[in-house]
Amino acid sequence: MKPLKWDLHFHSNYSDGALSPEELADRVADANLDVVALTDHDTTNGIEPFRSAARNRFAVISGCEISTNWRKRCIHIVALDFDEQSVDLQSLIADSVSRREQRNVRIASLLTRELKLTEDILQLARAEAENGEVCRPHFAKALANLGIVRDTSTAFQKWLGNGKKCAASVEWPELTEVIEAIHRAGGVAVLAHPLQYKLTRTKLNELLDDFMEANGDAVEVATPDVQPTQVVSLIDRVTSRGLTVSGGSDYHDDSWGGKAVGSIPTLPDGTPLLIHALTD
Repeated sequence: MKPLKWDLHFHSNYSDGALSPEELADRVADANLDVVALTDHDTTNGIEPFRSAARNRFAVISGCEISTNWRKRCIHIVALDFDEQSVDLQSLIADSVSRREQRNVRIASLLTRELKLTEDILQLARAEAENGEVCRPHFAKALANLGIVRDTSTAFQKWLGNGKKCAASVEWPELTEVIEAIHRAGGVAVLAHPLQYKLTRTKLNELLDDFMEANGDAVEVATPDVQPTQVVSLIDRVTSRGLTVSGGSDYHDDSWGGKAVGSIPTLPDGTPLLIHALTD
């Protein structure tokens, strides 16, 4: 039997991606993927147009990426295969949207003060987002369009990246609360891109332990940022805790080199994959 080709983490312009769900569907089909999940930040609104655009070319699993608080760090959890009408999950998403909007107001205030802006940077960011949720990349695009920074990467390096002056902290819901809401919606909870948090080996093990104890289900190992030498070690740490392996390209737009839809590393034979549980 031909192995499944899959990608369980990417974004549309309903959050901070560049492409519409319809455009993404064509990218997925061009990549010959079999099963995918659109995982926009704090919204499920793009799933139905994405599913419609799939036109039976590939299978679509419900998805959403949700920010959580773990020991005062922002950690992302990808919810997969849930009831999109779940009151529990939609309430959690609505709460996250509210927190994100409060953060956006603070980011706009900080940027205006630090850069002495005369333009309404929040309105410009909303225009960049169109009908999607406003996220930091939209502020970065607005700054680049104004000529204040060379490009969006510079905006993050100087002003909007984690720990920078204008990033603006936010109190996200606790890790356990998010996992419980995902489970009540019938879904599975996946720890997103664990190596992106730049944790020490000890701290990463503590995160994996806490995720396991909170009844998390899987961890993204198949991601473009994971080096081949790291794959086996990460799989061992994940599976030794009774967790399964997931992954995704985390595709946002074509400027993120090496992260095209479906661009995930090949995993060793015998790896316990979440995709098998989702498609059995």
